[in-house]
Parts: sequence; structure tokens; C-alpha cells
Amino acid sequence: MEGRRKVLGAPRTKLANGWRGISVAAVNSMRLFVEPLQTRGDITTVSGVLEGAGAPQRLWWKVPARWADALDTSADPFVVAFMMPLMQQGGVVHIQGRVSPSLLASLDRYAAIWRTWAPSRYKTVVFTADEEAEAPPPASDAFVLPLSCGVDSCYTLWRQLSAAAGRRTRRPGAVVLMHGFDILLDQPHSDALFAGVERAARAMVSGLNLPVITVRTNFRELRMLWAHSFGTELGAGFRLFSRQFAGALIPNNIPYGHLEFVWGSHPLIDRELSSRHFTVEDEGGEATRFEKLALLKEWPEALANLRVCFGVGASSSENCGVCEKCVRTILACRLAGMPLPGAFRRDISEADLRRIKVHSGAALPLWAELYEGAVARGLDKTSWGRALRKVYHRGRRRKVLERLKSPFLPLRNALRYIFRGTTLSRRELALQRSAASKVS
Repeated sequence: MEGRRKVLGAPRTKLANGWRGISVAAVNSMRLFVEPLQTRGDITTVSGVLEGAGAPQRLWWKVPARWADALDTSADPFVVAFMMPLMQQGGVVHIQGRVSPSLLASLDRYAAIWRTWAPSRYKTVVFTADEEAEAPPPASDAFVLPLSCGVDSCYTLWRQLSAAAGRRTRRPGAVVLMHGFDILLDQPHSDALFAGVERAARAMVSGLNLPVITVRTNFRELRMLWAHSFGTELGAGFRLFSRQFAGALIPNNIPYGHLEFVWGSHPLIDRELSSRHFTVEDEGGEATRFEKLALLKEWPEALANLRVCFGVGASSSENCGVCEKCVRTILACRLAGMPLPGAFRRDISEADLRRIKVHSGAALPLWAELYEGAVARGLDKTSWGRALRKVYHRGRRRKVLERLKSPFLPLRNALRYIFRGTTLSRRELALQRSAASKVS
């Protein structure tokens, strides 16, 4: 790889990714810069701006001021956070400030993978910078971990604390709760939902001598497809604390048996958010959901405070017990041979199970995992096992139909817009109206 010029705008520049000898003016040019830290009261705001990818996009994180000394003030977190908008635009981006060259090398591979997965959506990005220099080593060898109070994050944390990961065990130094990740800032009851999850998280770790860091971010306001970008939200948010911690563990979203699925957090790409002194690792992809729950039997505080559903229509941080994710988790408890966790008020009925429709492509492998687990245990012959089989096969048929319909989606959306003024389905419109009525 050729060396990079430090200042964008030279008439002819040697650039990465094979864009040699091309005039910068001949391609899209963008600028990324970090704003000065601002501390008001007990909150410190870290912010940065991307110019040139449409209208300027400003990203911020608000963190407790007592963690200010742990914050990375370089451009590293913002380069990670803005990767998807940058790849959607394509071209040259100049980083105004310091950036780690090892991170840029990793992001070259990250971008190459996404261009292979979605070539019609993502383009080549070339980085230049005022200064390329590695960030200093962190103050400790500990890792930071997310704690959404869901099964995956609880399993990841407990697996590390109990040293059940063997040679892959990392020392947890803190857990992070990110408001603006799965709980949107502008959704109904947002603050109350997040407060409930924070209470649950603090109850879980109360006896573990582990600090809880709450972070608030407007990441979801960036113009991008969140299903592809949420891994960069996690990676960038954890990297904020890279002066204190040596790396981050991201709970696995795509089990190793289903790596063909394209998703925003994936074992193949999460590691490409790393740099020399801050490592990002995907964790737990070999374990099924019921295997994860079986390990959590050793951590009763987690099972008592487990939170798996707080979607846009939710009005409480408590588990509803009837949505797709709640039902899937309760079934996993059955397969793990454990009683219903205290976090659920009631068990599901077969009628609850039969009503489930698997709309998300990301959820289908997890239902496959449940069905295969039931078959392996001889539970597929039970009445609820037969209902599980119907849900799974119905989801597979839906996936096939969606693949057949995909060439006609632009026409469908155009007709919806003509007759309804929106591309949303009737179901999505009903959910939107329901959420609005709860706010009013």
C-alpha cells in the first residue's frame, strides 16, 4: 500500500486502494473533524462532523464526566462511526486531526467485505489525514462490554467473569449501556424504558464490583441502513474509552453455523474495527441461545433481571411475554431444561406460539436453532414442539416468497407512495399510529 498524503486537495495524490495519480477533484471529497470536548455539570459531550456526504452530519455521545480521562480525543471513534455513510457516498475523505494507521488498514478490509456483500450500495472510500499516528497504549488490559440485559450480552459478561471462555477469557473492566442503540431517543417512553434497563443492569452487577457506564448517542440520526451499521455504533461507542481499556467484546449476533447471513455485527467484520492498541472481538458464536441460558443458571441476578423486549411500541422495560423475542427466549429456557426465569411474569401458551410470525431474516436462523434443538431432544413430538415446527417452516416459506418478490419492491413502493403518500405497509402505519397515540 502506498503512503498517504496528509493534506487533502493536492492536485495529484498517491492514495490507498489503488486510486493512484487521480486528481482529488475528480472524485467525491468529504471532510471529517472532531469538535472540542464539552463538559457541563456531570456530562461530557464528544462530537464530530462529517461534511460532503449530503448535508453535514453531526454525531455525538454524552458520557459521565468522571470518565472524561478515559476518552479517546482522536478521530478514531468517528472514523468507525461514519463508515457506512462514507461507503454509501464513496470517494476521498480527509480526516482533520489524528487517526491510527492500523485502524485505517483494518477499515480497508472492512469496506472491502461490505463492497463484496452489497456492491450496489457501498463504494470505495479513500482516507487522507492531517496526522497518522497510533493511539497510545491503554491504562489497563481490561475489556469493556455491553450490557443490554439481553441473553447475548449477559452470557458474554458471565462467560468472561467465570473464565468459561478458556484462553479467550478477557478481564471485564466495565459494562456500557447505550441509550440510542436499541432504545431510540425519540421513541415513546424512551427515558423511562432506558431507566428501567439501567436499574436491571445495576441489579445484575451489584455484587460484581464492576462499573456501569451509561452513554447517550444520536447515532441513529445518521443517514444509513441501521441493520448494516449497528456494529459500527457499538465499535465506535466502545472505542471512546480506549485510553482506559484494551478492547471490547461484542456479543455474537450471527452464530457460526449461519455465517452466510449478512448483518451489521458479524464475526467476519467485527474484528476489522480493531487497531493496534484497541481490539474488537466477536464473542459467543459457537453457543446456541439455550446453551447461553444454561450457563446463566449460575447467575440468578441476571435471570431475575433479564430484558429481551423493548421495541418502538413498548411502554415498559418489563418483558411483554408474547412478542417474537420473548417467546423465542422462553422456548430456549425450556430447551435448556430450566424453569421460567423471574424476569417473565407468565409462561407462554401454545396459542401464543402459533401466533408468532418470523418477519426478520436475522431471527430465522435463531428459530432454526430452536427447532433443531427440539428435534435433538425429542421434543418436536410434543404439542408445543409441533407448534414450533409450524412457526419455523412458515418463516422459511416467507423468506422464499420475499426473495421472489424482491425484484418488484420498487414498483410496490412507488404505488404505495402514490395512493398512501408513504412506502410503509398498513401494518407499519398502524404501529406508527399506535405509538403516536401513546405519546399523546
